[in-house]
Amino acid sequence: MVVPGLFLSDAVRDKGAQVSGTEAVREAYHLYYRRLVAAVYGLVGDHAKAQDIVQETFARALNRRRAFLDVVSPEAWLSTAALGGVPAPLP
Repeated sequence: MVVPGLFLSDAVRDKGAQVSGTEAVREAYHLYYRRLVAAVYGLVGDHAKAQDIVQETFARALNRRRAFLDVVSPEAWLSTAALGGVPAPLP
């Protein structure tokens, strides 16, 4: 059972199992993807662009998958990274 806000790798680690960085990113994707797209969409107003930004965010997480395992709040890390990918509005 998936509990909203619970990062599954923490639960698995508590049981003493080994979790790979790739698995952690996959779990985060399933937990947070829709929420991140909605947040980014609210800023850019284009669903396809919001999806692209969030996909790039998860690609960055995969590139740093070992470090991603040590992140205290994966949702906060992903949100910060995704919102940092939102282009500044034109003057």
